[in-house]
Amino acid sequence: LAGQPDGLELQVAAADGAGLIRCWDRDGMIRWEHSLPGTDRLTLSANGAVTAAWAHRRPLHRTVSLLAADGTPLGAVTSDREVLDVAVSEKGTYLVVATADGVHFCGIGPRGLTRRRFAVMGDPRQVEMAPGDSFYLVCANPWSVSRVKSSGRELWRDEEPGAGDYHIHATPNGDRLAMAGAGPGDVVQLKLVDADGRRLHGEVRPGRAPQVRVSQDGRAV
Repeated sequence: LAGQPDGLELQVAAADGAGLIRCWDRDGMIRWEHSLPGTDRLTLSANGAVTAAWAHRRPLHRTVSLLAADGTPLGAVTSDREVLDVAVSEKGTYLVVATADGVHFCGIGPRGLTRRRFAVMGDPRQVEMAPGDSFYLVCANPWSVSRVKSSGRELWRDEEPGAGDYHIHATPNGDRLAMAGAGPGDVVQLKLVDADGRRLHGEVRPGRAPQVRVSQDGRAV
């Protein structure tokens, strides 16, 4: 289930086990429906203009399909390995797909998709959109959080000694990133950074298997 504001309407899309996706407006009326067998995840742009439909860690379903706000197909990206995570930019102009063998960065335009694929240091785990044509990336082996350009160039990297099992969440425009990593002794190391990687807040809390969220204005974590 995924929902985002779209002007004065609320776009909500849901996929059942057979990959039937339905989109409702705020009055409960179905706006459109689309069948994409194998789909079990949906990722929407913040403005509701683009929906990415995909399957998480399913080797037989390795395609990420893009749908417009009215359900019209916008294109698709198929990887050689299973899909681990997907992110769509705030205005629906970029798509990032993390797979078991690297990252796909795509531009979404009126003429279709442009696509680049590149390897990264470590094993991709999670992606979030950053400002411009860049994204935030969590990798394991070793665990790290970084900001990467569409060319594959790494802008900065954060590696906290002893931390792992990172989880991240960015504001809609990507100007703030919250990250949480599991530290030794059942503690969670929490950080809030800006798009340049500068630390705005940091603390250590008791816990394990962290999950983190940041508010839309980037002021609360």
